[in-house]
This record gives sequence, structure tokens and C-alpha cells, in this order.
Amino acid sequence: MSNLENTIKGYLDKRAEEDPLFAESYKKPGKSIKECCDYITGQAYKLGGSTVVVDDDTVYGWAVHYYDEDGIKVDKLPARAGVRTVVELSDEEKARAREDAIERYKLECIAKEKAAEAEKKKQRIEKAKARREAEKAAGINVPTLFSFDEL
Repeated sequence: MSNLENTIKGYLDKRAEEDPLFAESYKKPGKSIKECCDYITGQAYKLGGSTVVVDDDTVYGWAVHYYDEDGIKVDKLPARAGVRTVVELSDEEKARAREDAIERYKLECIAKEKAAEAEKKKQRIEKAKARREAEKAAGINVPTLFSFDEL
């Protein structure tokens, strides 16, 4: 279930517990939370196309209307339209999310630095190896501290 479907279902379940008349409408066969959410998004789309802001009371009103009325026509959204829900965070949650993001960024920077260092080291080794091979191929024998056994 999507976030929208869970939110609408939670609201409707609570409403059905508190309102026995709505509870009967909520049990109607042929009605579903998914189709209810499709109805809600279709109604929102009619208001403003692909970008629209709708308050909670209006959305919940559409959900109740979907279950109360029998002849509801559910309009399908265009393929490019979608639903975005906004979640309000408390100041504590915002602070924690910021701290987590900073920590992830630090770890990402450290990983990038290590990868860059490893790449530089690999390039230095390959360059030295290529130089030694070129010297060997040219017949130049430049001794190093560890190559006296080869002389």
C-alpha cells in the first residue's frame, strides 16, 4: 500500500469506528481503498492539473464522498501525473535528519578520498613499472637499492 492509501485507510477506519452510519457505507462491496485514492487523485487533478495543493479536510471529504455515493466515476490520471504527500517533521526530527545527513556526507567524502589515494598509488606503481620495462627494453640497467642481485 502507498503512503496515501495507508493515510486514507487510517482516517476511514477511525471514522467508521466513530460513525456507525459511515461504517455501513464503508463496507459497501465493489469499493476499495485503491480506487478511493484513484478518485481522490482524479479530483485533485481536475482542480489544477499535475501540480495542485489540497488541504487534508478536502481530501478526507472526497474519501468519505467516494464511499457514501454509489454512482461515483473514478477518473484515471494521465500516465505522467502522480501523487506526492508532504510529511511535517518536528524540530527534533529535523535536527536528527540533519545530523544523519552530515554524517553520511562525511563518510562519503572519506570514501572518495581513499579511492582517489588508491587510484594515485596504482598509477604511480604502473608508471614506475612501465619505466622499468622501458629501461630494460632499451638495455639501460639502472640499479636500485634492491636490484643488486640482478646485476
